Amino acid sequence: MGVSRGVRIAAAVICALLAAIAGATAGSWLGGLEPGPLPGNGAALLMAEEIVPDIPAGAEIDRRDFRFGSRLDDDESGPGFVEIYYAPEESTDAAIDADATTDAAATDADAATDADATTDADAAGEPDCRDDQDARVNAAAHGWSGFTDAGGLHCESWNAWRDDLVVTYDGDSSTITFYRSTTASSVGALLGAMSAAALGAAAGAFLARRPWAVIGIVSVPALPLVPFTILVLYVMAFSAGEGPFPEFWTLWPILFRAFTYGIFP
Repeated sequence: MGVSRGVRIAAAVICALLAAIAGATAGSWLGGLEPGPLPGNGAALLMAEEIVPDIPAGAEIDRRDFRFGSRLDDDESGPGFVEIYYAPEESTDAAIDADATTDAAATDADAATDADATTDADAAGEPDCRDDQDARVNAAAHGWSGFTDAGGLHCESWNAWRDDLVVTYDGDSSTITFYRSTTASSVGALLGAMSAAALGAAAGAFLARRPWAVIGIVSVPALPLVPFTILVLYVMAFSAGEGPFPEFWTLWPILFRAFTYGIFP
């Protein structure tokens, strides 16, 4: 009794899926080679001041240069980003002094105090969006282009590109973030997956003369890899990450560490 057509198709599909994962891994690695180093703190601060000129002295800078959980050296390159907190320095002390002077001179001190409390509550309830109006204009004037909205809640939030560098302006959190684009890695992953899937399907169809043997062999790696890959891609596609879109091939060192935790240092 011959093997059903459905079994042969299943064998070819499983081979295509595994080959697509391998192809996407290779393609993303090749596409993401030599992304270029992240800008240094000084250079990042100068670029941020082009967008928001009144960044206070001593602005907080957060460098997140990581690869598989390890901090990169200055001369290395890889996924990561530089984040600058640009909010102006608090002037609440001056405001409190002005309010106290006004209250002392006012006829109805209680009414003035209530008004000040209401104003303070309103100011504390929503972020300060004063820089939104000029930030996009300043960025365009300094060579940033390809603006895309990033879904700000109260203030503006957008991404823009200049060469292979990406900037994210977030008015809600008062941050400007610089990172290297990972588009080339994503394109490489897509091309690698499509090419390898076609080869895998052809190989699966050729080997389908013994489909049960093929299914038995390829199902061992396919059972953990295929669901894990689908889950991770779903999370990456719909989560609002701060930094660059993760390169596909970097998933496997993470998976390896997860399964070997406690075995290898």
